[in-house]
Parts: sequence; structure tokens; C-alpha cells
Amino acid sequence: MAETKSSAVFLPLLVTLATLVLLALSSLAAAESQDTSFATKKLPMTKKKEKLTHLHFYWSNFQRAPTAVSVAPILNNATFYGAVTINDDTLTLGPDPDNSTSVGKARGLYHFPSNTTSFVYEMIYSFAFTYGDYNGSSLSLLALIPA
Repeated sequence: MAETKSSAVFLPLLVTLATLVLLALSSLAAAESQDTSFATKKLPMTKKKEKLTHLHFYWSNFQRAPTAVSVAPILNNATFYGAVTINDDTLTLGPDPDNSTSVGKARGLYHFPSNTTSFVYEMIYSFAFTYGDYNGSSLSLLALIPA
């Protein structure tokens, strides 16, 4: 009878221990198989010769153009605080937007983020080129312009 009680206690303990060992082994195997590429060593970057590119284009940005949409109108204040305008403008080879070859689009927004007495203007734009050597390229601009 005493043997039955000890085996009744021993069997659940053995099953629990075996389960814990299997869980530990499976966790270890899963940890080893995970991709840790964020921590791999990379070869040092070689310094390449810098390439300077001069871009020359005209950006026709007219506040009253049909492509300039006021999203948040200007409230009655001296700093234009809260005003937001979205633009979709043309980039051209020459100064006349109607008679010059289009080289791309300037899409973005500008807003006035300061409600203090200082005048602050912020621009967020992407220039997408559709002509010439830079067809398919883009240039992004983020500028905070204090007065």
C-alpha cells in the first residue's frame, strides 16, 4: 500500500518535470532559429567619392492657383496660426510655367505652427521628377523658417 502512494506522487512529479524540460528545450530551439540580423556585424563602409549634382528648375508656387487648397483657413491673428495649405505645383525648365517644359511636380504643404508673436513658416514637400536624367527620382524637403 505504501508503494502505491509513493508511485502516485512520483508519477505526476515525473510528468511535470518532463513537461518543463520539453518546454525549455523548445524555447531554446525557437530562440536559436529567430532571425537576429539586426545584431550582425557588417563590414565597415568604404568611403566613396562624393558626387555633386546641380539641379536647376523653376517651382511655380502661387497661393491663388487652383492647385493650392487652404485646408485650415487663417484665423484673425497676426501670425496666421493654424493656417494649412496643400499644394500640387509644377516644376519647369523655364520661368514661365505655361510655356516651359514640365520636369516634375512639387507636392506638399505649408503651415504656420506658432501662435506667439513670432512669425514661423514650415514647409513639407516632395519633388517628383518626371523628365530627363532624374526621371523617377524624388527629393524631399522639410524646412522651418523663422522670420
